[in-house]
Amino acid sequence: MTGTRAALLDGAFIPRINYLVFRRSTPAWRIKEHIVADYNLTLITKGRARYQINGETHEVGAGDFIHTAQGDRCSARTYPEDLMQCFSINFSAEGADGGGAHRQPQDNGTTYLFPPVSQIGLHRDLVNYFHELNYQWFSRDPGRGIRSRAFFFLIFHRLCELTWFRDGTATGDSRVKKICRYAARHYAKKITAASMARLTGLNPVYLGALFKKETGITFKRYCIETRVRSAENLLRSGEFSVGEAAELCGYTDVFYFYKQFKSVLGFAPSSCIPKSGKA
Repeated sequence: MTGTRAALLDGAFIPRINYLVFRRSTPAWRIKEHIVADYNLTLITKGRARYQINGETHEVGAGDFIHTAQGDRCSARTYPEDLMQCFSINFSAEGADGGGAHRQPQDNGTTYLFPPVSQIGLHRDLVNYFHELNYQWFSRDPGRGIRSRAFFFLIFHRLCELTWFRDGTATGDSRVKKICRYAARHYAKKITAASMARLTGLNPVYLGALFKKETGITFKRYCIETRVRSAENLLRSGEFSVGEAAELCGYTDVFYFYKQFKSVLGFAPSSCIPKSGKA
């Protein structure tokens, strides 16, 4: 995953919604060819349309997700016999990779944050998020901006699941979620695959395979990363030495802690400590 994608997935940007619509197309509806000024997310909920994005033609219908970025050349029209309905959001993103960068250069050219068109299907939770965002955006209630941004992030995260990870479920496997929550609370203790198998009622071998399928890493690696990142937070506070942070996160051997810390984050634990903090 590129640096920008990782930053966006972590919510390390500020979305500014510039335009939002639930569109019910008329037979004459069309988007004239133009250069896109904002990022756009469009989910088609009914009917069909033809989009042209950077010279490529895309026939789209219900369950298709369309994404265009700043600088794209885009045009579109619906079909009078099968009028399109869709949600569409235009937004700018500040703070991602130092200022809203949207594409990352690759060896084989340029890749998008999302593909221009993805068939993700119609998921009730995602459609409900769009409806709620539409309501919040047009409401006059105090705090509508905060609530609108919250629903935007729910939409964005769900689209990440359905395009980057091809996850058709809303939450993933509940047993893996249970293990991750347990590890987040008890990372300083010794956590084994066998104990987690007992917690979830699974065979240890099957649990290991399921965990890696759901998270992309082994259970052991997940525990290491959880401990290391918790130690990093302690060190950055300036209130703990390397030895103290290691002990609080379940390490009895500081040298082993140093080795694992560097393998996960790529730098030494001491480099996290502010100059005014403990050495």
